[in-house]
Amino acid sequence: MRAALVPAVVACGVLSLAGCAGHSAPKPTIDPTFTQLVDAYISQAVADDASEEQLATLRHAKQVGGVTYEEVAQAVDRSLQCIADAGFHVERYGTDDSRGFPMVDYFYEGPPTGNPVADACLREESEALEQLYQLQPSSVAAQNAHLAKVAPRLAECLHAAGVEVDFEGLRGDELGEAIHEAVNVQIEASNDGSSPALACFVMLSQ
Repeated sequence: MRAALVPAVVACGVLSLAGCAGHSAPKPTIDPTFTQLVDAYISQAVADDASEEQLATLRHAKQVGGVTYEEVAQAVDRSLQCIADAGFHVERYGTDDSRGFPMVDYFYEGPPTGNPVADACLREESEALEQLYQLQPSSVAAQNAHLAKVAPRLAECLHAAGVEVDFEGLRGDELGEAIHEAVNVQIEASNDGSSPALACFVMLSQ
């Protein structure tokens, strides 16, 4: 929840804050593209009858320019509790850093065709927040930096396994798409998962 704003003059007089000069702190500069993205997820969350907790966190993200891992983790915990209350087994494994930024690693049981109850819990408590967190500028930048760091070692490993790839000069989305394509090619070429090249992609999570 967002705390009520305290007028600067009252804060200075009552709390005697050091360095307070009677004017508010500058507002953070927020990317307008991110603002539009948040608005889209707020609209989605409202349409999905999301909880007030999720909506409040989305609105806060619009004000401050981002979603924190802690906020997402709390939302996921609410989703998992909802799923568990419906009688399904859930697991909260901790944090997954394989994409270059922390992600909440979790599991819930359900048939291969899907779990409508779990889907409803996620929409209510965390889905929009999780998606926004992954697409916000800081997460995208962290993932791009991670891919740029691992790309040379990945290419070397693939070459040694007889797979020719060229990641040279690629950055950001282009690099991500090239690596994703290389993964898909190797999966399609090895239905039983025995391709030695597949082992190379383990380094993406290191």
